[in-house]
Amino acid sequence: MRVQSIALLLLLAMLAWAKPAHAARSYDNCTGFITSVPTVISTPGTWCLKQDVTTAITSGDAITIASDNVVLDCNDFRLDGLAGGLATTAFGVHALNQSNLKTRHCNIRGFYRGLFFEGTGGRHLVEDNHFDQNVFQGLRVNGDGSVIRHNLVTDTGGGPTGYAYGISATGTVDIIDNTIVGLVAATGTNTNVYGLNLDLNVGGSIVGNRVEGMLSDGTGTPRGIYVFDATRMDIRHNQLIGHLDRGYGVFCTTVNGDDLQVRVRDNVISGFQFPNDFCGDAGENDLRP
Repeated sequence: MRVQSIALLLLLAMLAWAKPAHAARSYDNCTGFITSVPTVISTPGTWCLKQDVTTAITSGDAITIASDNVVLDCNDFRLDGLAGGLATTAFGVHALNQSNLKTRHCNIRGFYRGLFFEGTGGRHLVEDNHFDQNVFQGLRVNGDGSVIRHNLVTDTGGGPTGYAYGISATGTVDIIDNTIVGLVAATGTNTNVYGLNLDLNVGGSIVGNRVEGMLSDGTGTPRGIYVFDATRMDIRHNQLIGHLDRGYGVFCTTVNGDDLQVRVRDNVISGFQFPNDFCGDAGENDLRP
């Protein structure tokens, strides 16, 4: 899955996203510490990493969150599942039917999904993380009132499904100021790659994201922002860079009247066969070859 042509893009993205050096973080607010995985967080509070943790699991979860009102703060340490290999189906961080979860400052790599908040619940916050070398999805968040912001997603794909997704979300989720570089479909699978994949979003904002380095396979196509069954969304100030004039910059599956349309405005979209398909064009989009 490592494609030499996107190596420079990955490096530039990581350098741009890198934070300045800072003093050592305080652990005073930590309820407890995660020192090995797999593990289950079953009580509210702030749970912290103070060292890198690794696992070779190929199924299940490295960290399961089984409570509402949990903060996972990795303090810039690594949750590493690379030893599970490309065929892994394991999740890095997983929660089912929980609410008000926060994940910060984590470097999550080598899983089927780096992070998956699924089911009922919502009001989640996923911010300032790096999702790297996950083989299907960088992260997926379900639940109204959630926010995904300032994350870096790199070198995703090559797993058992063939597909590669940067960020996926279901419900009214705001996705703000994220960088996605390096989405690579598995060879011989004829599969698509998706930068941002959204469904059932009513009134959410997709603002200031950058997607590039998208390599689908065979008859598959790259899709910068893919919107399924959504209304009144605002998609603006995003930069979407395609490859070989293939695929879709922004694609909406539902065509609504003006009062319900997904509105696309002030985006830079280049390198796609169809820069904006079926979404409402609110103007000032910079469409380039």
